[in-house]
Amino acid sequence: MKSATPLLTALFAAALAIGAPTVAHAGSPPPRVVVLGDVDRVLESHTSLLLLPASATGTISTRPCPTCAPLTFSVTEQTRYLARNREVTLAEFRTLAATKAPASVNISVERKTPLVRYLWIDADAPVSR
Repeated sequence: MKSATPLLTALFAAALAIGAPTVAHAGSPPPRVVVLGDVDRVLESHTSLLLLPASATGTISTRPCPTCAPLTFSVTEQTRYLARNREVTLAEFRTLAATKAPASVNISVERKTPLVRYLWIDADAPVSR
């Protein structure tokens, strides 16, 4: 059986050659750099691995996997709770997490602090009338 390495090397070299003219042109201005600032880190969890706070200020705890050590983060009055289709209260989020299990949960945490900006659950919240 022949190795695919020479073919992959040739394809990579061709891709570089094709892309090279678009990277820089003589006399063109340097590329603009846009600073986005601190970007939150988003953790993916699951309702079975998540412990929610009892009140608006407190902590949540989750595990990256069932056998992993728990991670703890802080929630405040500014933490937002989101269902797939809308923003919900902490009480509604707790109900969704308990009744829609199993469901995925994304946790957005500030990069430099353990502060949770929002929690998002992959479940539709009932629309109140």
